[in-house]
Formats: sequence, C-alpha cells, structure tokens
Amino acid sequence: MNDVDAEQQAVAAAAANPSASTDRLAAATEYLVFQGRAALLAIAADQIVEIAPRAVISRLPWPPRYVAGVCAVRGRVIPVLNLDDAIRGDMLRVETMALPRMVIAQFDELEFGLLAEHTFGLYSLRSDELTPTQGTLYSARTTWRGAALHVISAEAICAAVRLPA
Repeated sequence: MNDVDAEQQAVAAAAANPSASTDRLAAATEYLVFQGRAALLAIAADQIVEIAPRAVISRLPWPPRYVAGVCAVRGRVIPVLNLDDAIRGDMLRVETMALPRMVIAQFDELEFGLLAEHTFGLYSLRSDELTPTQGTLYSARTTWRGAALHVISAEAICAAVRLPA
C-alpha cells in the first residue's frame, strides 16, 4: 500500500466512523494536515473527498491569484487552488504543472483541488487551540510541531473564489 492509498483509507475511516463521544466531538475536530508549496495547512476531514496522486493543471486567463487553474479528476474538471499564493502573495507563472498530490475537497456540490506537496495525516485539533483569523480563506491559525498552521474552510474558499455549481 502506498502513501496515497493509506491517506485515502484514513480519510474514509474518519468520515465513515465519527467519534462516538459527543463531548469529544464538541471539543475536537479531525483535520487533514498537509504541506502546500510553502505553507502548512489543515482542512476538516469531513470536507475531504479524496487525495489524488498527480494532476496536470491548465491555467485560466485572469484567475484570482490563488487559482492555479483547472484539471481533470476522474472525468470531472475542477478548479485547483494554490493557497500559498493567498498567504505569500506569489503568482504561479507556468502554463501547466505536475504535482505530487492534491487534496480534493467539497462544500455542498462544489469540488476543488488544493495543491499539496505532502500530507501528514489526520490530527485532532481542539477549538481552544485555534485562534480565529480575519482572512478570506482561512478560518483559524495555530502552531503545529513548531510551525504556523493555517486552518482552511471549504465553505470560505467556495465563497471567495465564487466557484460555479
């Protein structure tokens, strides 16, 4: 079993079998922690559809700075985001890009990919560990293993990018 298969099984297990303890659910949420191109990111496990191993991205004309382009995943064309651009303000300046993996997330019926260099797995984060942020794409921030961790929300991303249904 490779890393991507193990990650997908962990995500599926977390989504299929939420914690039996409502106290624990109220106190902590499972997040997939992953490395973007430069930033450390986390997204709630229940917002993840799959982790895709590789994709080729086609650029779009005049996208928001954090939209890397679009790609085909299992017959679906989805937008792909580079959230590092939202943090650092950089722009990707290449026509296509081969990626180690993407985290495919969903809000309602809208799916999108998040660039990921590496995934670390599922981790519980308690709400009292998170500092709310005013950013458009990030709902909170914390420190994880000595580094800044940006917690992202699929709902906020869909609203900011105005992804079509």
